[in-house]
Amino acid sequence: ELEQLWTHSIAVAHAARHLSRSRHYDHPQTAYLAGLLHNTGLLAIAHVVPEAVSELLGQTEPPTGWLVAEHERFGNTHTNIANQLAKRWSLPQWLHEVLWWHHQADEGLPPNLSDLALVELVREADSLVSQSEFALGRPVDSKSWGLPWKSDDALAAAVSRGVRQAARLFHDHPLKASPEDPKQSVTRAVEL
Repeated sequence: ELEQLWTHSIAVAHAARHLSRSRHYDHPQTAYLAGLLHNTGLLAIAHVVPEAVSELLGQTEPPTGWLVAEHERFGNTHTNIANQLAKRWSLPQWLHEVLWWHHQADEGLPPNLSDLALVELVREADSLVSQSEFALGRPVDSKSWGLPWKSDDALAAAVSRGVRQAARLFHDHPLKASPEDPKQSVTRAVEL
């Protein structure tokens, strides 16, 4: 399920960058990075208990929402875990806020966020991607990737193109995990 998480994150990154440009947000690369890392907490959980995350993502979104399902299953949510990690890692405030608040509705956001527009962009990008084939809880099938919304939608085209490019990079990368000796992988990494 890590592939599904990364595919979703890459899709959110491309959607956030596209939205940032159409909304004249001054830092589209920041929006991309924030979208890419928005589910850091979920990636951390998947690293510790991959089977449980796989099981959770193997179902469709519960009627109560992912955060409630996470809290019931893990005793915590990915946003709370990301908040703790952001503090521990001393991440920049703008990224910390995205990790912590990207699921919160406007009326629930604190008024003193350093970059409210960025949090809103990532939330909207995540929401749009969650209605597409790149949503969490849907199997990843790169053979069936098409345009997730309307065929003439520039956002859909940008997201789909970005995910395809990233998928090719991951699948063809010379350091892709293989059953070979880890020392050979490290040697190959040094050579690159």
